[in-house]
Formats: sequence, C-alpha cells, structure tokens
Amino acid sequence: MRTDLPRCRRRTADRAGRAGRGGPGGAAALDWQPCEDPAQQGFDCATLEVPLDHDRPAGETIDLALIRHKATGPSERIGSTIIG
Repeated sequence: MRTDLPRCRRRTADRAGRAGRGGPGGAAALDWQPCEDPAQQGFDCATLEVPLDHDRPAGETIDLALIRHKATGPSERIGSTIIG
C-alpha cells in the first residue's frame, strides 16, 4: 500500500453545506493554494469534498486531494479534468 499519498477524511451529511462541495449539476468552488511540499514547487493544491457514494449525495463524504499546474500559455489552455 502506498503511504506517500494524502489521506482523505470522511464526513457526514451535517457538514455537507460547506464550500467546496458542488450541488447537483454545479461546480464546486476550490480554494487553490501553493502546495506546501517542496517537491511540488510551482503546483497548486486544493481539496474537493465529494460523496462517498454518488447514489447517496447527501450522505457521508470524503475530501479528495487535488494538484494542478497552471498552463504556461493561458491563451492555449484547453481546460481541466478530474479523473477518479
């Protein structure tokens, strides 16, 4: 098992209204900050709160750790994708 990956915290529905969790069909607002790890210099990090079970969106949630590197040519930027 890999131990170098960030750990996710589980949450219950009582905290579901927190910023960062997207509503049905809506995008989540992410709070991107420079990553703290020196090996990730130049990258931004954030967390995204998602349902643990998409069939129960108001149930238990987890935080996914995200990392991004901004496009070097913003006019040529294609977009972002989250793959799980």
